[in-house]
Amino acid sequence: LLSRLKFGAEDSNFSVITSERPRLWKLEEKLSIAKSNVIVLPSTNKVFTSDVLTKLNTFREDYDIKLYAFDKIKEYDNIDVAYFENLDVHLLTNFLVTDTMRFEVLDQAFQKEYRSSLDRFSLLGYNLGNYFGKALYLYGDNFHDKLSDFSFNGLGYNFDYIKTGFENGYENKSLKFTKYSNFNFVPIN
Repeated sequence: LLSRLKFGAEDSNFSVITSERPRLWKLEEKLSIAKSNVIVLPSTNKVFTSDVLTKLNTFREDYDIKLYAFDKIKEYDNIDVAYFENLDVHLLTNFLVTDTMRFEVLDQAFQKEYRSSLDRFSLLGYNLGNYFGKALYLYGDNFHDKLSDFSFNGLGYNFDYIKTGFENGYENKSLKFTKYSNFNFVPIN
């Protein structure tokens, strides 16, 4: 993931901020006035994330900052949404519905059957069923040997597995980025 973020950012100052609270006050030392600052915040700690965004926002006038974080920060009620615009926030997510018409059709059928709207988890179950069902259909009982070769673009979720080790299983490497623009997170390539 970090190599994917660094690609095309060779002329940028690239920093990863870890959750070491005592070093937060030294944050400005990591920033460059001469270059664009690409900051990666791999934390889901609500308080720490809020502290980092608040601190970075104080530097927005003097530094060009682009922040990458997990999509969970959208849910935090202690972060001023103006920070998202000020800090050019990009979020990493494994869930993003872009085909709204297809989603609405599925949601209506789901509501009719279960008297409840689709949520992220029911949609994940739907996509996992489609992914593994199709893999089983195409490759038979030994479909697990083909998972690294079989990617799937579902509704809201995509699957592109890599083998993580001989006995470790597989990891889904399909992630999407969104960017905050005009008070909304919009998909980017």
